[in-house]
Amino acid sequence: MSLAARRLNRAIQITPPLDRDRYAEEWRYDMSSAAELGISPWDVVRGATRVAWRLRVRLWGRNLAGAEGGGRAIGAWALVVAILPVPLLIGGPILLLVVPAAMVVALVLAHEGPWRVISVVIWARRCCGWRAWSSSGGFGAWASTPPTQTSLFQPS
Repeated sequence: MSLAARRLNRAIQITPPLDRDRYAEEWRYDMSSAAELGISPWDVVRGATRVAWRLRVRLWGRNLAGAEGGGRAIGAWALVVAILPVPLLIGGPILLLVVPAAMVVALVLAHEGPWRVISVVIWARRCCGWRAWSSSGGFGAWASTPPTQTSLFQPS
Protein backbone atom coordinates (compact mmCIF):
# COMPACT_ATOMS: atom_id res chain seq x y z
CA MET A 1 0.00 0.00 0.00
CA SER A 2 1.43 3.36 -1.00
CA LEU A 3 1.87 6.30 1.34
CA ALA A 4 -0.85 8.22 -0.49
CA ALA A 5 -3.29 5.33 -0.01
CA ARG A 6 -2.48 5.21 3.71
CA ARG A 7 -3.07 8.95 4.00
CA LEU A 8 -6.37 8.53 2.16
CA ASN A 9 -7.37 5.84 4.66
CA ARG A 10 -6.52 8.27 7.47
CA ALA A 11 -8.77 10.91 5.89
CA ILE A 12 -11.54 8.32 5.69
CA GLN A 13 -11.11 7.59 9.41
CA ILE A 14 -11.39 11.32 10.21
CA THR A 15 -14.68 11.54 8.32
CA PRO A 16 -17.77 11.27 10.59
CA PRO A 17 -19.26 7.75 10.64
CA LEU A 18 -22.51 8.71 8.91
CA ASP A 19 -20.66 10.14 5.91
CA ARG A 20 -17.77 7.67 5.83
CA ASP A 21 -19.15 5.06 3.41
CA ARG A 22 -20.24 7.59 0.81
CA TYR A 23 -17.00 9.56 0.77
CA ALA A 24 -14.73 6.52 1.09
CA GLU A 25 -16.10 5.01 -2.10
CA GLU A 26 -15.86 8.31 -3.94
CA TRP A 27 -12.31 9.09 -2.80
CA ARG A 28 -11.01 5.62 -3.55
CA TYR A 29 -12.44 5.83 -7.06
CA ASP A 30 -10.86 9.28 -7.49
CA MET A 31 -7.52 7.90 -6.29
CA SER A 32 -7.62 4.98 -8.72
CA SER A 33 -8.56 7.14 -11.69
CA ALA A 34 -6.29 10.09 -10.86
CA ALA A 35 -3.40 8.86 -13.01
CA GLU A 36 -5.68 8.47 -16.05
CA LEU A 37 -6.84 12.08 -15.69
CA GLY A 38 -3.35 13.45 -15.14
CA ILE A 39 -4.01 14.39 -11.49
CA SER A 40 -1.53 13.65 -8.76
CA PRO A 41 -2.81 11.19 -6.13
CA TRP A 42 -1.57 13.65 -3.51
CA ASP A 43 -4.04 16.25 -4.80
CA VAL A 44 -6.82 13.74 -4.17
CA VAL A 45 -5.45 13.04 -0.69
CA ARG A 46 -5.21 16.75 0.15
CA GLY A 47 -8.75 17.38 -1.02
CA ALA A 48 -10.09 14.37 0.87
CA THR A 49 -8.32 15.45 4.06
CA ARG A 50 -9.74 18.97 3.82
CA VAL A 51 -13.25 17.69 3.27
CA ALA A 52 -12.89 15.16 6.10
CA TRP A 53 -11.80 17.80 8.61
CA ARG A 54 -14.53 20.18 7.45
CA LEU A 55 -17.12 17.44 7.97
CA ARG A 56 -15.67 16.66 11.41
CA VAL A 57 -15.76 20.33 12.47
CA ARG A 58 -19.30 20.65 11.14
CA LEU A 59 -20.31 17.63 13.24
CA TRP A 60 -18.81 19.22 16.37
CA GLY A 61 -20.67 22.45 15.63
CA ARG A 62 -23.91 20.55 15.22
CA ASN A 63 -23.25 18.69 18.48
CA LEU A 64 -22.62 21.94 20.38
CA ALA A 65 -25.71 23.50 18.84
CA GLY A 66 -27.91 20.57 19.84
CA ALA A 67 -28.84 19.66 16.27
CA GLU A 68 -27.71 16.05 16.82
CA GLY A 69 -29.72 15.57 20.00
CA GLY A 70 -29.68 16.75 23.59
CA GLY A 71 -27.40 14.00 24.90
CA ARG A 72 -24.67 14.82 22.42
CA ALA A 73 -25.05 18.55 23.16
CA ILE A 74 -24.71 17.95 26.90
CA GLY A 75 -21.67 15.75 26.30
CA ALA A 76 -20.01 18.32 24.03
CA TRP A 77 -20.65 21.18 26.46
CA ALA A 78 -19.45 19.07 29.40
CA LEU A 79 -16.23 18.40 27.50
CA VAL A 80 -15.77 22.12 26.80
CA VAL A 81 -16.35 23.01 30.46
CA ALA A 82 -14.06 20.21 31.66
CA ILE A 83 -11.23 21.25 29.34
CA LEU A 84 -11.61 24.98 30.04
CA PRO A 85 -9.46 25.13 33.24
CA VAL A 86 -6.38 23.70 31.50
CA PRO A 87 -5.84 26.56 29.02
CA LEU A 88 -6.77 29.07 31.71
CA LEU A 89 -3.90 27.81 33.83
CA ILE A 90 -1.53 28.05 30.88
CA GLY A 91 -2.74 31.13 29.02
CA GLY A 92 -4.70 33.20 31.50
CA PRO A 93 -8.19 34.66 31.51
CA ILE A 94 -7.99 35.99 27.94
CA LEU A 95 -8.85 32.47 26.81
CA LEU A 96 -12.36 32.98 28.17
CA LEU A 97 -12.92 34.94 24.97
CA VAL A 98 -11.29 32.36 22.72
CA VAL A 99 -13.61 29.46 23.62
CA PRO A 100 -16.87 31.21 22.64
CA ALA A 101 -15.20 32.49 19.48
CA ALA A 102 -14.16 28.95 18.57
CA MET A 103 -17.70 27.74 19.15
CA VAL A 104 -19.12 30.45 16.90
CA VAL A 105 -16.65 29.50 14.17
CA ALA A 106 -17.68 25.84 14.52
CA LEU A 107 -21.35 26.77 14.23
CA VAL A 108 -20.74 28.96 11.20
CA LEU A 109 -18.90 26.07 9.56
CA ALA A 110 -21.85 23.84 10.48
CA HIS A 111 -24.14 26.22 8.56
CA GLU A 112 -26.47 26.70 11.51
CA GLY A 113 -28.80 29.68 11.55
CA PRO A 114 -27.86 33.00 13.17
CA TRP A 115 -30.21 32.46 16.12
CA ARG A 116 -28.51 29.18 16.94
CA VAL A 117 -25.15 30.96 16.93
CA ILE A 118 -26.50 33.72 19.20
CA SER A 119 -27.97 31.21 21.65
CA VAL A 120 -24.68 29.31 21.80
CA VAL A 121 -22.78 32.53 22.46
CA ILE A 122 -25.15 33.33 25.33
CA TRP A 123 -24.77 29.85 26.83
CA ALA A 124 -21.01 29.94 26.37
CA ARG A 125 -20.87 33.29 28.16
CA ARG A 126 -22.89 31.84 31.01
CA CYS A 127 -20.66 28.77 31.23
CA CYS A 128 -17.51 30.86 31.17
CA GLY A 129 -18.95 33.21 33.78
CA TRP A 130 -19.85 30.29 36.01
CA ARG A 131 -16.41 28.77 35.55
CA ALA A 132 -14.67 32.04 36.43
CA TRP A 133 -16.91 32.59 39.46
CA SER A 134 -16.55 29.04 40.76
CA SER A 135 -12.77 29.02 40.33
CA SER A 136 -12.45 32.30 42.23
CA GLY A 137 -14.01 30.81 45.32
CA GLY A 138 -17.74 30.93 44.66
CA PHE A 139 -19.67 30.29 47.83
CA GLY A 140 -16.46 29.36 49.60
CA ALA A 141 -15.27 32.98 49.44
CA TRP A 142 -18.33 34.08 51.40
CA ALA A 143 -18.05 31.23 53.88
CA SER A 144 -14.42 32.04 54.67
CA THR A 145 -15.18 35.51 56.06
CA PRO A 146 -15.53 35.50 59.81
CA PRO A 147 -19.06 36.21 61.05
CA THR A 148 -19.73 39.41 62.89
CA GLN A 149 -21.26 39.27 66.31
CA THR A 150 -24.77 40.68 66.16
CA SER A 151 -26.25 39.05 69.24
CA LEU A 152 -28.26 40.99 71.79
CA PHE A 153 -26.18 39.45 74.54
CA GLN A 154 -22.84 41.01 73.62
CA PRO A 155 -20.26 41.03 76.35
CA SER A 156 -19.49 44.49 77.61
